Amino acid sequence: MLYCKRLSKVTVSIHSKDNVTKKILLMLCLACAGSFLQIVGVSWDVTSHLVKTPETFFTPSHVLLYSGIGVLIVATLIGAILILNGKIDKTNPIITPFRLFIIGSIFAAVAGPSDYAWHKIFG
Repeated sequence: MLYCKRLSKVTVSIHSKDNVTKKILLMLCLACAGSFLQIVGVSWDVTSHLVKTPETFFTPSHVLLYSGIGVLIVATLIGAILILNGKIDKTNPIITPFRLFIIGSIFAAVAGPSDYAWHKIFG
């Protein structure tokens, strides 16, 4: 029964035409695009490492990877603003992806400088 109530909240939220729903949809689309850019950038970077192509931190694969992270951080900021302004009810199940984006963005913010340090030390 609890699952049905939560599911109905999500369904109502998706079908409503208010401004919050549009922001949620924008956030999810940006997160999807950012994730795609990250996956492509990481795949390209890993391939470069496997074929032992000499590289620095400032390569096209890293630009693609960190552009994806930037897009995902923008999506995270939209979600964080919606949560902090109380636009999303704390019991709404859609809040879980927002929290995961926040956690992932924190990891990415730490990973970027760590990757730069790695390239400075090891090439």
